[in-house]
Amino acid sequence: MSARLRWRLTSRSPGRTGGRSIQPGAPGTTRSAAPPRPAHAARPASRSGSPGPPAATATQVVVVRPIPAGARLTARDLAVVRLPAQYAPSGAVAGPRAVLGRRVAVALPTGAPLMEAELAPDAPAFAGRDVAVRVDDAAGLPAGDLAGVRADVMLAPSGHGSEPTVVLADVQVVAAGRIDGVAVATLRLPPAAVATLIAAESRGSLRLVVRAGQDVR
Repeated sequence: MSARLRWRLTSRSPGRTGGRSIQPGAPGTTRSAAPPRPAHAARPASRSGSPGPPAATATQVVVVRPIPAGARLTARDLAVVRLPAQYAPSGAVAGPRAVLGRRVAVALPTGAPLMEAELAPDAPAFAGRDVAVRVDDAAGLPAGDLAGVRADVMLAPSGHGSEPTVVLADVQVVAAGRIDGVAVATLRLPPAAVATLIAAESRGSLRLVVRAGQDVR
């Protein structure tokens, strides 16, 4: 066989090109692409029954004993409970610190949530003066917690036969009590009334008359 015929037969042999065998994956060859992986196959399957995020909670103040209308709130009247935030009523008081000493506008039963709307409004800002005065030791002070109540100040002049007179009407009592055995009341007054009260104190004994309809427990 001639060299020319042998070259032609070799070039036509299957799997050979230019006298070299073509192997799959050899350099210069093209491999068929693998089918694309589905998009969901790249994500791991979620485990069934895994817990979700914790539910949001809120605090709420509740009443632990009956409170009459007008009473002043104390720490013994209140408790704090925690509940799911979605069940917390709008306008409920979340913490007791801000309401201690406030008066309630309506009677509250045991277990009731404390609402902002059930609190008596705070006294408006008043550009006055707080003045401490001594009241009649024999008569003393009216019983109960007098802080925040409204009262009249009466003067009982020295000497027999003198008629008591109202020195100041409807003033706010800031505090009242005994200091070293002496009955003292602190009153919040308009600036113009301070001199009137001090002058009346020098003319006789003063008495504090609490206006009716106010809770002083």
